[in-house]
Amino acid sequence: MSILKIFVYGLLFLILSPGFIFNLYPDTKGIFLSNETTYLGIFLHGFLLAIILSIFEEKKYLDPKEKIQTQLTMIETRELIPVITLILFILLTPGLIITIPSENNGIFFSKETSPIAVIIHSIIFLFSFGIIVNILDKYKSLIKI
Repeated sequence: MSILKIFVYGLLFLILSPGFIFNLYPDTKGIFLSNETTYLGIFLHGFLLAIILSIFEEKKYLDPKEKIQTQLTMIETRELIPVITLILFILLTPGLIITIPSENNGIFFSKETSPIAVIIHSIIFLFSFGIIVNILDKYKSLIKI
């Protein structure tokens, strides 16, 4: 996977983080720039990310020969990328498990976010996503159905 594509996934993480630009399930401060998040909001934003990824990744699966050959031999790394992205998005969203840096409610399970926290979590997402994808590319012959 190219570095540019990893940055695109990181940009999607940045834009879709609940409370940074918008919040699909606002709590008390409104929809836009609320700097807070809810658990349902995180999962709604994760669902939106899954829809966006499925739209962009769908174009890669149009060749039926490639799809049949892939199903018979092994799982390709590109088929795991949307799943990995969604899991990392949910786990690394500021306010769900940890918020770095925290402002008021503590570090763990604070349900708050800030622009700095979203940027720091996006950087953590970029590095962890890049490392996981490179490991999968390196050992893809070990991942068989």
